[in-house]
Amino acid sequence: EALPEVPTLADSGLANLNILNWFGIFVPTRTPRDVIERLERELLVFEKDQAFVKKMKELNYDPVVRGSQELARIIDRERQQWRSVIQAAGIKAALQ
Repeated sequence: EALPEVPTLADSGLANLNILNWFGIFVPTRTPRDVIERLERELLVFEKDQAFVKKMKELNYDPVVRGSQELARIIDRERQQWRSVIQAAGIKAALQ
């Protein structure tokens, strides 16, 4: 929406490439489930906060708040997608 004159990835011949811009909040592995659930409930408040939504839209973000399970699925999809891109391009990690 922010750049209507710029073609979409699909219009550019990259229909199978989906690039997301996302943010996540991460906690240590052994964080108790009840703490995670409370954090998720607290964060869901932002999705209904009109001031937050307005500010995010001003910054050209479409705010969507999801829980830890959905974030895990997003991360998994990203890993799979970018793994194939990295392998096809022959990119190697540079260790220093």
